[in-house]
Amino acid sequence: MLHAIAAVFTVTVTAVAQVQWVQIPTPASPGPRYEHAMAYDAARGVCVLFGGVQGATRYGDTWTYDGINWTQQLVSGPSPRARHTLAYDAQRQVVVLFGGLTAAGASNETWEWNGVAWTQRTPTASPPALSGHASAPFPPLGGIVVLGSDTGGATRFWSWNGISWQDLTDASTPTTPSLWQHGLAYHAGRQQLLLHGPTTIASWDGTNWLPADRSAGGRNGGGLVYDSTRNRLVAHGGHYQTGYQNPLRETWAWDGIWADLQTPPNIGGRALFAMAFDAARGRVVAHGGIDYSIASFGDTLELVPVTLPAPYVEPAVSGFAFTNECQHIGGPFLTVTSKPVLHTAGQFAWIGETLSLGCADIGGPFTPVPVALVYGTSNQSWGGVPLPWPLAVLGRPDCLLAVEPQLTFVSTVATQFSRAIPIPNAPALVGTQHFFQLIGNSAAGPWFTSNGVGIRIGSR
Repeated sequence: MLHAIAAVFTVTVTAVAQVQWVQIPTPASPGPRYEHAMAYDAARGVCVLFGGVQGATRYGDTWTYDGINWTQQLVSGPSPRARHTLAYDAQRQVVVLFGGLTAAGASNETWEWNGVAWTQRTPTASPPALSGHASAPFPPLGGIVVLGSDTGGATRFWSWNGISWQDLTDASTPTTPSLWQHGLAYHAGRQQLLLHGPTTIASWDGTNWLPADRSAGGRNGGGLVYDSTRNRLVAHGGHYQTGYQNPLRETWAWDGIWADLQTPPNIGGRALFAMAFDAARGRVVAHGGIDYSIASFGDTLELVPVTLPAPYVEPAVSGFAFTNECQHIGGPFLTVTSKPVLHTAGQFAWIGETLSLGCADIGGPFTPVPVALVYGTSNQSWGGVPLPWPLAVLGRPDCLLAVEPQLTFVSTVATQFSRAIPIPNAPALVGTQHFFQLIGNSAAGPWFTSNGVGIRIGSR
């Protein structure tokens, strides 16, 4: 199949959506607001929404959404606030609220919702006051985590297990330049946390922060949730750090690398909305937000699957074998650079079309390096040897071969690798899986490897 790699050409295609956003009319609604928070309460099968702001009005109300209607829960609880977070603790079956901006300023309060009432928790130690931070479940630690910048701009990373807070902040915690209204979500299939910030995109495996694909671009004010039905994270909306007045409408999926879902333009861009994944119905739910030019939104949106006729077959892309080991040594001063991340530039793979592979942070303008794109149909074994396989034979036991090397394509790269791969228009390829990895020899001598990329070819 991939012998056609050497022929590089461009194909113009019409995007076909796998999913689309649909506005859901409901008899009742929390109404227009932004900077609120929402989480899915799996024990009770509803999305829980709290707080937010609209103009000069700051809200302290609690709402639940069952897929048909919103219901206001007439209960006392946290004071009115915005820029707070909600995350579901599956082990204890409660929704945890932390921090936010109240009339008194930034808060470090911890509250829990059990489906009936709010309870304030008062542990002996807590994170500092945070607003505009992010939180997410992290079951390996028995609860949730919060990540954000305090009022002095310092990054704070803490976990909550229902009894006490633990400070996880260390020298590897992302610090650039401050974290505000960023995305944070736990990918259960990978057991990794993804940070989708304005300048930093990285994943955390419970011990190490790992390099991540940046194809979707950094952003503030967007939504990021885990779609457990399709085993991927979904990111939507927000705005680029330099494009505050131009919120985005695009929707991306992340499974180690990013893929643009190319949803139809039936809704405009928005930021500072609330988003959650309804696991019982398999739908991403979003509410409210703002586009900075009109009053805030009060609508309810759902990301729903689109039924497409044959020959449509859904493709998939994923990344694997991420590590902080085997870093590239290159650049103009032969310094250790970031781990090269191989990606598909946000594309899926379709028969009869071209797939682009890319990888930055390789070599330098004055120090080009030789690289080999390795292709295979397996990432599990090579000649009976399990993969990934340490490249001790090249003097780099910390580097891993993650793809069965059936074909290799050698080139010389200065700063950035790219390769266009024409996929033949052969129906027999639909549904087949293929794997890629980049291996190179840096200017200073040592070998290096990228992560692996897996594709499943679709048709449209």
